[in-house]
Amino acid sequence: MESGKFPRETMLDTKPCITYGSQCFREHNDLGFGLIGYEDALRVSSNTFFYQVGHGVGVDEIYKVSRKLGFNSLSGIEISEQENIGLVASSEWAKAGRGWGQPGRTPWVPEDIASMSIGQFVVQVTPIQIARAYAAIANGGYLVTPYLVKKDEENLSDKKLIKIDIDSNNIQLIKSGLRKVVESGTGVSINYGVSNLPPVSGKTGTAEDGEGGLDHAWFVCFTPSDKSELLVVAFAQNTPGGGSVHALPMAREILKVWNEKE
Repeated sequence: MESGKFPRETMLDTKPCITYGSQCFREHNDLGFGLIGYEDALRVSSNTFFYQVGHGVGVDEIYKVSRKLGFNSLSGIEISEQENIGLVASSEWAKAGRGWGQPGRTPWVPEDIASMSIGQFVVQVTPIQIARAYAAIANGGYLVTPYLVKKDEENLSDKKLIKIDIDSNNIQLIKSGLRKVVESGTGVSINYGVSNLPPVSGKTGTAEDGEGGLDHAWFVCFTPSDKSELLVVAFAQNTPGGGSVHALPMAREILKVWNEKE
């Protein structure tokens, strides 16, 4: 959306799979979801929708916006010496050897952009980076610095907020899509067995293990959906089956306690 190539009203035809380079990248339901826009693509977690967007805008547009959201950089948390900077690929990174090869010998290939578009392969992120990015969506476009606290009374309201150079209408559209994920999409089970919970927004995720292990499961959510007070990132390492199966129940337990204790 920020690139101008796929504006907010974009509708794309999702398919069982789309070929990039020599590989057919599949939709997770192996059917496709028909003609859909951003909100529904988030709601049903469509791979082929975001393959088309990512491939259309290119690696460097993804890199540029990712940096604005705090990826590929340290978060500023006090334990930064234990923090991993992660990786969001760029064309310069590929030209320079991808961190292991000789400059000019490891060019960008079509398969890379498809994987990158849904956060796989040449994208490596930490839970705290995901938390920062989603907090920026939840709060309307401000990047916050995370801190460790011991007591509820500690006041961090004076900590600096960084306004992100991203169109607020684009942020609002993503936020609306994350609400739909929980209302009628892959995250609907967050409400199971929980009463009186304020509206929740969130996203399920499945990530490949770059070292060849079993898939990781993710779920991130914030509540209330408007004027959010709490954001949870649940990460189940090497636990295949998807974010809704393993990570989401972890987040739900936290939400239950938070809600019960007001």
